[in-house]
Amino acid sequence: MKKLIGLSMLLVFAGTLSYAAKTDPVNGTAKAKIVEAVTLTHATADALNFGIIVKPGQATTVTVGAAASNPSVNDGDGVQHVGGETISSDKFTVSGLGDAQYAVNLPTSAATLNGSVSGSMTVDTFTTNAAASGNTASEFYIGGTLHIGAAQPVGEYTGSYPISITY
Repeated sequence: MKKLIGLSMLLVFAGTLSYAAKTDPVNGTAKAKIVEAVTLTHATADALNFGIIVKPGQATTVTVGAAASNPSVNDGDGVQHVGGETISSDKFTVSGLGDAQYAVNLPTSAATLNGSVSGSMTVDTFTTNAAASGNTASEFYIGGTLHIGAAQPVGEYTGSYPISITY
C-alpha cells in the first residue's frame, strides 16, 4: 500500500511539471560609432576686450555682448572710452565635431584681471552667442561684465577664465 501511495504521488507530481517550448534564436543588434575627439581652441590674438577706459570717479561696470562683430557695449555711470583699441567679444573655435551637437560651459565664478602695476578688477556674468543646446557651429563668442573700482589704479589689466564644451 505504501508503494501504491508513493507511486500515486509521483504520478501527480510528474503531471504538474510543465515543459516550456523553445523558439529558434533571434539575433539582437549592437553598434558603435567612433568620432574624432572634439577640440576647443583659442587664438592668442583673440580676447574679451573692454577697450581703453578713462579712470572713472566711481565704481562702475562695462558689459560687452557676445557677437562675431560689433558686440553690444553697455557702459555704466562715469565710463568714458578712448579710441585706439577695438572693443570685442572673445572667439573660440570648435573642431572635430562632425555633426555632433555641443553646449558651451561658461565660468561659474568671476575671473580676476591683474594690473600691470597694481590693483585688480573682476569679470563675471559671462554670456555666449552659442545656442543653449544643439549647437553645431564651428565657432562661438564670449561676452562679460567688467567691474571697475572707485579708486581703480591706472594700468593694463589681464587675466583668464575657463571655457569648455560638452557634447
